[in-house]
Amino acid sequence: MMLNLCKVDRGNLAGMLPFPGLTANKYSRGKLTAVGGSCAYPGAICLAATAAERMGAGYVEVFCSDEAIPIVRNASESLVVRLWDQLDIASSSLRKRVSSRPQACLVGPGFSSDGSQAERRLFEDAMGQCAYPVLIDGGAIGYLASTQGIALSNARPSEASCVITPHFGEAERLAHAANIFIPQEAQNPVKIDDTSSDSCISLAKWAHDLASAYKATVALKGPDTFIAKHDCDTVYIMDFGGPALSKAGTGDVLAGMTSSLLAQGMDEQAACVLATSLHALSASLASEVLTEICVCPQDIICFLPEMIRSLID
Repeated sequence: MMLNLCKVDRGNLAGMLPFPGLTANKYSRGKLTAVGGSCAYPGAICLAATAAERMGAGYVEVFCSDEAIPIVRNASESLVVRLWDQLDIASSSLRKRVSSRPQACLVGPGFSSDGSQAERRLFEDAMGQCAYPVLIDGGAIGYLASTQGIALSNARPSEASCVITPHFGEAERLAHAANIFIPQEAQNPVKIDDTSSDSCISLAKWAHDLASAYKATVALKGPDTFIAKHDCDTVYIMDFGGPALSKAGTGDVLAGMTSSLLAQGMDEQAACVLATSLHALSASLASEVLTEICVCPQDIICFLPEMIRSLID
C-alpha cells in the first residue's frame, strides 16, 4: 500500500471539537470505563481519568486496585471509582452497543505489567468482550505484545475498534511480537522537517505496519507523532510536540484525552489527531507560563480549557 503522509493542520482542529448538543445528558456525551491503577502506580489512572473528564466525556468510571481507590477518589470528586473485581464486561453495558449511549474502554494506565492474573484478566475481558472501542496504553501494551494479544486484537469487529498509543520503546515490543521490521530511526528519534524525507517515510511505514498487524489505529508517540489506521492509507504527522512532554505521566494524560473522544463517538484516527494535537499545544501553552522545565502532566490538563478556547476564538 502506498502511504499518503499528511501533516496535521492546526487550522482544522476547532472544527473537530466535540461540542455537546442542547439536549445532551451524561450518557449521550459518552461514558468512559477506565481500567488501571495498580498499587504501584495509582497516579497514572488518576491522570488519565481526570484528563478524560476535562476532554468532555459525560461519565468516567474507574476500576482500579484496592490500594488505589482512595487516591483516585481524591483526584476528582466526580469520578465513579470501583474495584477491579467489580468489573464484569460480559454482563455490563459495554457488552452491547446502544447508539444513543456511546462508550469506550481504556485499559492499562498504571498497570504494573508484572503478569498478574488480575491485570491479564482485565485486559483479555476488555479485548474479548467489549463492544465499543478499546484503547490500550501503558502496562497493558505488554499484554497486547504477544501471540494471544495479536489474536484478540485481530478478532475485534470494526465497530469495536482497538486504538494503541505506544512510545517508541513500547512500539518495539509490539513490533517484535508481530515480527515487524524496526527502522533505524526508532533508535535515535528526531524532529521531522520534511514529510518526503526517508526518515519520515520510514517511521510512517512503521506506524502503519503496526496498525495493520494489530488491526488497530496506532498513535506512535515521539518527537513527532505518527497516526496510522490499519484500513486507511493516510498517515497523519502531528509535529506540535516539544520537550515539555518528556515527563512521566504525560502519556497517561494523552490516553485519557484520546479515550474520552472515542467515548464521545469520534472516529479512531480523528480522535488520535485531535487528542495528540491538543495535548501538545496545551503543553506548549503551559510552557509559556511555567517554562519547559517546570511543566508537569497535571499542567497539561489545567491548560487544556485555555487551549480549546484559543482555537474557538
